[in-house]
Amino acid sequence: MTVNITVGGVDYPVPSSASDTNWAAQQVEFEQALAGGLDTVNTDLETLDAAVSSITFVAITPLNGWSNDGGGAYTLASGKARDGMVLVRGVISGGSGATVCGTLASGSRPTATLRTTATLTGSDDICTVTISTAGSITIGSVITTNGGSVGNGVTLNVVFSVAANP
Repeated sequence: MTVNITVGGVDYPVPSSASDTNWAAQQVEFEQALAGGLDTVNTDLETLDAAVSSITFVAITPLNGWSNDGGGAYTLASGKARDGMVLVRGVISGGSGATVCGTLASGSRPTATLRTTATLTGSDDICTVTISTAGSITIGSVITTNGGSVGNGVTLNVVFSVAANP
């Protein structure tokens, strides 16, 4: 029985026994194809890293009793990449469920209401997060019940797409 591994749309046979010499004839070609695929992945990762590191994050003022729970990358902020991807990140605490914690700037708002989840500080719980087309970021209620509280802290890490800049 022959088993194949496909790399870059090409099937390469895997030896069925130690005496299978067909594999040795194609091994170098297989390894080169595999290395080429890895180079592409590495290039893609380097491009992504450069794109993310070039994003300027703008602080979002916490509202309704919410406050930043740390500084730097922990500050509630958003950033928009040239391709239209928006990143919202930060750790906030002190507020309560079903309240708006901040508002995204015009141009960094979703084209349709976005619903996702965020993790709670100090527990394995998650809560709902809704971002409206008006830019309101609403922290919802706790979904799971492991003793976590929204007010103890919420870690936001949301990525969505808007139309790319012209």
